[in-house]
Amino acid sequence: MKYSLRDVARRFSTSFPAMLDLERRKKKGRKVAAILEDALASQKVDVVLDIGCSNALILDVVAQRLKPALAIGIDLDATTMPQPQPRRSLLIADGMALPIQSGQVDVVICNHTYEHVPAAEQLFVEIWRVLRPGGFVYFSAMNARWPMEPHFHLPFIHWLPHWMSRLLMRMAGHRHGYLERPLGTAALRRLVSKFELRDYTLRAIRDPERFEADDLMPRSRLRWAYLLVARLAYEVLPGYLWILVKPATNSESSRFDK
Repeated sequence: MKYSLRDVARRFSTSFPAMLDLERRKKKGRKVAAILEDALASQKVDVVLDIGCSNALILDVVAQRLKPALAIGIDLDATTMPQPQPRRSLLIADGMALPIQSGQVDVVICNHTYEHVPAAEQLFVEIWRVLRPGGFVYFSAMNARWPMEPHFHLPFIHWLPHWMSRLLMRMAGHRHGYLERPLGTAALRRLVSKFELRDYTLRAIRDPERFEADDLMPRSRLRWAYLLVARLAYEVLPGYLWILVKPATNSESSRFDK
């Protein structure tokens, strides 16, 4: 049985109650905003785009902190979208075909989104296209090397061939099967290889107060030990917090250029 992308988005919104946890979403928004503020270093922001914005809470928190002239949220599931507000535009659209002119966006938020689209490469083609030279991407990425699948809390399901993981998920009662397509660390680096990569993963673990990232590193006297393990096992961490910067001068040979 085939499903449209909107069916997939609606399944995601209804299957994960964390998406409806307003305080948790706002907390994630504060982490996104804190990391972006550090990376931007007081640069002016005109347009912020959140791909996969859902209920737009993360976008709203970021917009309150960065104060762009316009905040745009993109999602396929209209059932999660709130009412419009001044200086915030919400669009029902596909992240792999963004309805935005090229070079118009200063900051893109791609927060745990890439693994939910059929083709992450095409998603980043579009991110590259709409981002202005010198623009920033907040990229929070699931790492397929981590043995526990984070959406369904099942070990190794994402390590299996895709047809097998889909079959097992359907047998477990998930009628859409397993639709996520996570990448490992090396594949993620290749995915974003045309950007300058600024890694905030270990910085957020080391200083969770500054980056409002206590979901990554709870207050503990053993923080130093956790950080040491994270450094040694970086390639198999559950996920990464990366800031990507589009070079100020574009190469015509870039694989992201259409």
